[in-house]
Amino acid sequence: MAKEELYIGGIFIPLSKSLNASLTKSITDIQEPDKRKATYSKTVNIPNSKEAAEAFGGLFDLNLVDSSFDPTVKVDCRYVVDGEPIIEGYCQLKAIHQKHRTDISYDIVMFSVLANIFKDMGEDYLDKLANFNKVGVTPPTADTENQLSRWNHPFAKSVQADSWATQVYDSSVSGFIPFAYGQGYVYPLADYGFSTDLNDFDYTQIPCAVYLKEYIDAIFAYTGKTYTSNFFNSPYFKRLIVPSSPTNFQLDATEILNRQFQANTPQFTSTGTTSSGNLTLNGIGAEDTLIFTNEVSDPSGLYNNTNGKYVIPSAPLQGLYDINVLIDIAATFVPNTATAVKTTSEVIGQIGIFVNGVQQQAKNFYITSDDATFISGARTTTTPPVTYPDGDFNTSEKWFLIGNAVAGDPRTGDDVPNRYLLTLNNILLFANDEVEIRVKAGYFAQSSPFTLTTNKFFVDAVGGTYTGNASITINTGAFYNKVVNTYPSEGSTMKIEKLIPKNVKMKDFFMSIVKMFNLFIDIDPNDTNKYIIEPRDNFLTEDIIDIDEKLDEGQDLTIIPMGKLDAADYHFSYKPDKDFLNETYTTTHDDRIYGDRKVLSTNEFVNKVKKIESIFSPTPLAAPPNSTRVLSTIIQQDNAGYPQPIDHNMRLWYYGGLKDGKAWNHINFVSVFQIPFPTTYTQYPYAGHFDDPFNATEDINFGLVEEVYYDDNINTITVTNNNLVNKYYSKMLQEYTAKESKIVEGMFNVTPNDFKTWDFRKIYFFRGAYFRLQKI
Repeated sequence: MAKEELYIGGIFIPLSKSLNASLTKSITDIQEPDKRKATYSKTVNIPNSKEAAEAFGGLFDLNLVDSSFDPTVKVDCRYVVDGEPIIEGYCQLKAIHQKHRTDISYDIVMFSVLANIFKDMGEDYLDKLANFNKVGVTPPTADTENQLSRWNHPFAKSVQADSWATQVYDSSVSGFIPFAYGQGYVYPLADYGFSTDLNDFDYTQIPCAVYLKEYIDAIFAYTGKTYTSNFFNSPYFKRLIVPSSPTNFQLDATEILNRQFQANTPQFTSTGTTSSGNLTLNGIGAEDTLIFTNEVSDPSGLYNNTNGKYVIPSAPLQGLYDINVLIDIAATFVPNTATAVKTTSEVIGQIGIFVNGVQQQAKNFYITSDDATFISGARTTTTPPVTYPDGDFNTSEKWFLIGNAVAGDPRTGDDVPNRYLLTLNNILLFANDEVEIRVKAGYFAQSSPFTLTTNKFFVDAVGGTYTGNASITINTGAFYNKVVNTYPSEGSTMKIEKLIPKNVKMKDFFMSIVKMFNLFIDIDPNDTNKYIIEPRDNFLTEDIIDIDEKLDEGQDLTIIPMGKLDAADYHFSYKPDKDFLNETYTTTHDDRIYGDRKVLSTNEFVNKVKKIESIFSPTPLAAPPNSTRVLSTIIQQDNAGYPQPIDHNMRLWYYGGLKDGKAWNHINFVSVFQIPFPTTYTQYPYAGHFDDPFNATEDINFGLVEEVYYDDNINTITVTNNNLVNKYYSKMLQEYTAKESKIVEGMFNVTPNDFKTWDFRKIYFFRGAYFRLQKI
């Protein structure tokens, strides 16, 4: 008879009868790990004893006088049979049975917490892997070692090229480390509908992919678990990548806000007020910097409100910007006599945007006071807010050619508000570039035709002329910028969190990998926090255990032919998507999904269809006519047949490395108005469902496609049937559908040690035949 021991709260509880706490384990838990139970519960009756009364009284606040206790308390529980732990978890006191005062027993529920990585993932989404700090989980190495953010890297054309076969940037060591498959990220060449000729590829429009192994390792670090897997560490698996569309690179709202500033309340540097000093007579004076003293918004401290300069502090914030200045200008005219009743003068000036001291954009302004009148006894008057912007006169620049007369007065047009908006569009600003706003102006006497005079600035009631002074005032104004480029610029940081598929749960992502490669997952018997993970055919071993003597010959054996055959048809496929080539393939080939596979059995008594579908979508390969550069293609077409980017589902590719092909240009378009800087390559970083588009030996589709979208005019296309179904499912399906296949059910004398040590990887021999364990 088996020896049973029960410990509750560390206290040994004597048992006068067996608890009969039976357990079950099944290969289904290994083959379909997402369905594995996270807890096992068993209700048992505990007879009364001195130890039980003392333990329950202290642990559950049990009072036998009034039969009260606390049912919400969770207490550690350990149930051992013949020295083997059967249940290790916790228990709850559910009920008390009492006859008379001494005949007492207790109902407890024992819970055994079973290792289940899917429970540990919970409903958490994949993007939590970028920067996680889960309570109770300590990554096995440095804080950043198992976080995807470790692979944040400089966004630059050279860094992209390095990722193909040379090196990748590791932020945990603040430097580059040698290239290795399965490590970090890579920028494969693909067609997302941005390149119009498929020869020039802007570096901001090339996808960045994270190796699938990085996601797997991050998931295990997130859950606090580890694994052993020859498959996950194989050269084949380390080539698999999860690409991200270049549209994901775009700056988010926070990044845009951090690149922008806005300031108002201008004042002149020379005076420290909103008004200038006296303007130069009959000439344009020196430039004066406007300082906008009030910062309305400046999250990154880009603008200095003490010197008026907007500065790009570092490479991550460099890029294309619009620079804007808006000001309202008025002028004050001061005669040198109190008898003056009218001014016949004007102010002519210019607003300029300067970058690193060099004027990049300018706008002229003109202020007249012909209609101004003087209040008796006053020495000054200020013009009404009337100005004439550039558009009112085409020859305004001639006003700055001091000493040259202008034939006729070019100032025409109606009075307009004195507000000027000056914009410098699409300017590329680099780290440490400085932008400021400067104003210059002059004070001129009027005459017709225009000539320069020395004293005809003011007149009195009888026509006498006088000199005087003028100044300009800018009471209202704003200085601000806008981000033009929606993509990060050269030298900024590519954050891996931007690349992680959105709205994808970890458990769905991981289970999709399990389905694709027919992975079997078991718990290491020596470490409940470690998992053994291999494809089914590699998971099963040839080790043999002879259990013939354990068979209970007195019980019947039940034989079920083809017992594992649960479907007539097996349909393997990726998730359909709406991009042009996927829809074209589905339309052309009777609603088939690109790369799907159907396996039919000959059993006429089973009519169920079993679908095994990945949450990834397939990616057709395509190339222009006579091109040897074949690309994974995710595009839409407009009405004219031109390629366009499209939102799409998550993809999985095989990174084949650098391949020979038609020459192409790796472009850095610094501005739409500037010349691109190309680097030409005759090799390209290939990625797709084949390991090589012309000489394939691996295919991560489920089945062979009916059609590819590139030709064999230059190179012969050799495809392969070494796909997912043939590689990872065919042997299992053959066993399921073979007429000789059968399930045998019988009774065996299984000890607790047998229960613990018998696993599903080995072969079991009895009755002269060999079997795989399915359930015990």
